[in-house]
Amino acid sequence: MKMHQLREYMKIVDGDHAKEEEIYEHLWWGLCKLEHHDEDDFDKMMMKVHCVVYGPHFDEAMAKMAVSHMHNVDGSTGEHWTWEQTTSVANQYGIKHYADWYYALNSLYSDLAGLYGSDANVYAKIAKALYFDDPDAPDGKLFKSYMGMIARC
Repeated sequence: MKMHQLREYMKIVDGDHAKEEEIYEHLWWGLCKLEHHDEDDFDKMMMKVHCVVYGPHFDEAMAKMAVSHMHNVDGSTGEHWTWEQTTSVANQYGIKHYADWYYALNSLYSDLAGLYGSDANVYAKIAKALYFDDPDAPDGKLFKSYMGMIARC
């Protein structure tokens, strides 16, 4: 089957939620087979889907997973600040991408706690300047940086 046929099928069933759901289930089954056959292609495809939904930004689950793997300079692992704590600070600084903010604050703490201690406002100012207010940075600078770090060789 060619991709243009799939597009035609989707146009035909547009608005028929039962048929859309059934097509979705068939496509999901195919993706599960792809995951077992070629994990790299599956991961690439799922990342493309992620970017369609979120753009070059973290979602909550991905940010929490990334943060959970951090080895912090203070000897701890994972988050220093919870989602709720970082969201509260994000609101104070006018940040809309909560997942990026959660990742940014915890990542900066992970690497810089030895220099700056644990004052969330210090990290908030650094994160805002580096990742959210940088005038020549591309949209999604933080997410793109993270993706570059985890890229497989």
